Amino acid sequence: MSHSSTSRLQATKQQGFTRGSNDFLHTLPTELSLRIIREAVIHDGEQTSIDGLLVLTLVSPRWRISLLSSPELWSYATVGRESTEGDAMAKLETCLALSQDAPLTLNLCGLLLNWEDYRQRIQPHTWRIARVIMKLTDAEAPSRYQLDSQKSALNSLGFLPSLHDIQFDPVSDHRWLMPLIGNVPSLEAINSVCNIDQLPLYKYLFTTVHMRTNIGSIQTSLPILQASRSRRLSIEIEHNMQQNAVDSKIGPSNLPFTLSFVRILQLQEVGFIKKTILFDLIAYFPSLVSLTVNLTSGRL
Repeated sequence: MSHSSTSRLQATKQQGFTRGSNDFLHTLPTELSLRIIREAVIHDGEQTSIDGLLVLTLVSPRWRISLLSSPELWSYATVGRESTEGDAMAKLETCLALSQDAPLTLNLCGLLLNWEDYRQRIQPHTWRIARVIMKLTDAEAPSRYQLDSQKSALNSLGFLPSLHDIQFDPVSDHRWLMPLIGNVPSLEAINSVCNIDQLPLYKYLFTTVHMRTNIGSIQTSLPILQASRSRRLSIEIEHNMQQNAVDSKIGPSNLPFTLSFVRILQLQEVGFIKKTILFDLIAYFPSLVSLTVNLTSGRL
């Protein structure tokens, strides 16, 4: 939370509150009380519900003052979720107004109808869009049409100097990202999945990389990952290795490098793998916190 937002909320706590108050919003530290509120109104796992926040402003005048004085609570703007355009537009304008200068998260959901009306309202705030989440939430529209509308919408916003994080469901074609990357100089992470050969094309920004390889040739595939700019990299390795194809020596003594920033490793469609080979593979990832092995047959 910004220093100015924290100061405003602390000031409201001092206006007419008694020591005997049991209201957590005014007895707990500001950072903690707002964190509780945000968790209470989380929608779909990560999006703050504007409906929930508006209800909380009705709890009391003190709550209303406190919540309306906290721009970060209103910094999650959603387009495309509401069934009625009037409600959706009103909520968007509420977010843009009450979030003031706070960094914005822009949620693009489903098929975006009447995008130009939304774009006109969002355009003056593009300088503070820090994160974009794209979700295929419309059960009645084909996924391709939903994604196409969201891609067009995002590209229509033009230069996004503060955008550092993009999240979207895995897709086979990432070429739409090419013109976008030129407009996002602060981009740090693309939260989706790409094949390892595509990683260099997108400035090594993807957080999840899919590799189709034999464990025996792992050393020829992993060097590309050294250049990854993501500090949250997850790797999916897909192979269907037979028992007679496990002779390669890739133990720790032969490692030309390690990928210490990789935290998550997933082995997909594993037909057979010796424990020794698995341990040798893990040696490449000394900071691993999660390992998933999906077996199609047999056992370790």
